[in-house]
Amino acid sequence: MPDPYETHTAQRMAIMNPGSMHEMDRKWSREIGWASEVYRERANAIHSATTSGKRLQPVARDFLRSPHAKLVSAYKALGGSADPDQVRALSMQVNAWATDYPPIRWYPKTKPDGSSRPICMLPPALKAAHYLIREVISQQTVPNGKLFGIPGASRDDLARQLKQLQNSGYVYLAKTDVIDCYQSINPDALYSLPLPQEVTRRALDTRSLCFSVTHHPDNASQAKQDFGSSGSIYEIDHNVSGPKGLMQGSPASGVVLAHLLIGLPDRADTKVMICFDNIVIAARTPAGTRAMADTLTAHLERCPAGPLAMCEPEYADDTPLDFLGYRFDPNRNDIGIADDARSRLEERLGIAEQMDMARLHALLGTYADAAADPNQITPASPLLDAPPINTWRVLRDWRAGFPAVRSDGPDFSHYLRTSADANVDHPAFSHLHENLFAEPGTRENDAIRAILKRHLKQAELNTNPIRKTDQ
Repeated sequence: MPDPYETHTAQRMAIMNPGSMHEMDRKWSREIGWASEVYRERANAIHSATTSGKRLQPVARDFLRSPHAKLVSAYKALGGSADPDQVRALSMQVNAWATDYPPIRWYPKTKPDGSSRPICMLPPALKAAHYLIREVISQQTVPNGKLFGIPGASRDDLARQLKQLQNSGYVYLAKTDVIDCYQSINPDALYSLPLPQEVTRRALDTRSLCFSVTHHPDNASQAKQDFGSSGSIYEIDHNVSGPKGLMQGSPASGVVLAHLLIGLPDRADTKVMICFDNIVIAARTPAGTRAMADTLTAHLERCPAGPLAMCEPEYADDTPLDFLGYRFDPNRNDIGIADDARSRLEERLGIAEQMDMARLHALLGTYADAAADPNQITPASPLLDAPPINTWRVLRDWRAGFPAVRSDGPDFSHYLRTSADANVDHPAFSHLHENLFAEPGTRENDAIRAILKRHLKQAELNTNPIRKTDQ
């Protein structure tokens, strides 16, 4: 690992010399860009071998051992804002065949029914290895219209497909999920995955890994900060069921689950789709959803990855169904947003609007004080520096989370209108607010992005102790 003092000194020197920082950024961008190209080339080789019937083992091993693939996986594991030297150092530790991983820390996260699920926070080297494993399995798991939550078939793709079915007469829907799905996976089934057996045993099989539990609030980001690298020992509560089956929190688990569940049944007049452990049935008759639910129950009980148990289905007979945050209403041609997702948005939006209003009031006070001072030139209107940035971020983040919903549909239009009434006071900002969901490349979208980026940089400048020292 790089010396912390040297890294800190280099950061200070780069800040004092913007040209140097720009060159460092360009060098890193080229390095990670080239690694990504090699990563994609080797990943595509796995897909080509899968579709052509060639031997998979050599290309899979080449990918898992590739220094470029390891660099990209380390970049993913640490996040895009990580220091390049930390990413490089971690890439040197990534080894899908490693046997010396530190204990995997986990905490019980409470579910709506009062039970809990174990959430794992993988050590960086193991997390990076799981990104490699995810890619190897993804390239060998071809979307088939039933499996979603995998590359090439997202949750939003499922929403679009389900709405097409509903609009074409499949108006009898049912939703369910698998009870404790990840915990219930038979670890022996993992050895059917298209991976080297030793990689499966050392990196995926929970029976071969060590775990350490902590009691922690349901806040993964805070948990990551607290865990750090302190080496603390956490007391195990033996009343809490620890990780087994598939690790929840691993970037590979969703794709692994999809691969294990290939082969779900369906019929010409009844369709089944699954995203992670969430299942939806669409049929032309109410009898169709009931019969398929019974078929799925029997199928999952006999599943080699299980046995798995299915929750009691919720039926929607030509009535709206909320699924994966979306609403599927037979009386609408487009996709809506579920009530619980709306509630979360309204809570976040209320906080954001209060923050924007408080900032506006503070600017108005500063303006009034400056205008009252005869020795100062009257400043420009504070409204020019008061776009509703918090409101915009919440709405744009929410929009990004529901790409299957029309931007100009009633769901988004309602919140654009009500939030504009709250705190958009300048004509220029009113126009941008009305076009908050403009397509990339449009003048409005470019202007909004520039405003949000400028205010984010200003916030970083005010909170970064290194930059404040060097002012």
